[in-house]
Amino acid sequence: MNIIQALRDQDLLGRLAVFRSLATWEAWLVFLSGLYGLPLATAEHEDLFCRHTGRTSYAPPAGGYREGLAIVGQQSGKSRVTAAIVTHEAALADADPDGVE
Repeated sequence: MNIIQALRDQDLLGRLAVFRSLATWEAWLVFLSGLYGLPLATAEHEDLFCRHTGRTSYAPPAGGYREGLAIVGQQSGKSRVTAAIVTHEAALADADPDGVE
């Protein structure tokens, strides 16, 4: 299960009050999709990705990136998104994508 599915799942991260409605989290969903190398849901998401990264197209590497950086302001949800990433990685992600344990 990828992180976007976990955030939407009402039995997992979607159960948390802050993630019950993802309507205001669209930019973070685009960020997470790019970070994890997932397909974007809509053309608007691709436009959002390109606008905020300065890239001309959405083409993340297969498997996503090993690191990410978000330069955002106060009250933007960065601590909550970080907690979601850590929880997802600890509970649901593959042990080691490179095959080294």
